[in-house]
Amino acid sequence: MKNLNKVVALVLCLFFAQFAWGSEGIIFDNQALVVVNANGVLTGYYDAEDDKRSCSFLFVQVGNEVKQHAQSPYSEVRILTFVSRVSDFTFAGRDRSFDIDGVLYKRDATWLIRTDVGQAGCENALGAFVSYPRDKVGGEIFAVQKRIPATGIRLANRKSFFYDLRAGEFVARKGYLSKRDGVIVLQTRDQFSYVRFADPRVNVANPGRVTTGWVRTADLVNPFPPPNTH
Repeated sequence: MKNLNKVVALVLCLFFAQFAWGSEGIIFDNQALVVVNANGVLTGYYDAEDDKRSCSFLFVQVGNEVKQHAQSPYSEVRILTFVSRVSDFTFAGRDRSFDIDGVLYKRDATWLIRTDVGQAGCENALGAFVSYPRDKVGGEIFAVQKRIPATGIRLANRKSFFYDLRAGEFVARKGYLSKRDGVIVLQTRDQFSYVRFADPRVNVANPGRVTTGWVRTADLVNPFPPPNTH
């Protein structure tokens, strides 16, 4: 029994070590924002919508995180916020006219995102990220709720149905992702990816409702640049 306990402890240690040094998805009190930390590099996606408006953009970390200093209790991460084209979700094919610099401030579970100017559709009830003066901490405030193992953020490049995995077979169900929906990929198996999707609509009975399931990996696009190219 002692040897078994040692084996279990070793397996748990290896699992959590891999989690600590690998990729993790960060979930916030506002489901419109999702972030993935991949070996210390942050990528994120923000999407909030109502009947008439949409505040949606992606961001990627630029450079190293600046740790806390005497003037502020927050550490700072420079980010580039950007928007994908309707016809091309890759980073290289993005609409560069929407490239806007910003800063992500972190203090324990409190994160703030500020952009130098407003992204299209933002700076209203769906999300206000610009704040003044620029030499002070400010922006939209988020609180970290939990961290989960994840491999990355992806955009659906077409309508993609959810599947359940039953007795080793993938079985389609009624729910689906629409083109441009953003998801966190939790794991992959064969030709499918298990994803987490939060409904971006704010004008519904249950805003931020979370759906999980398997979708075809071929229906997902990585909208971020390769590591060390930004």
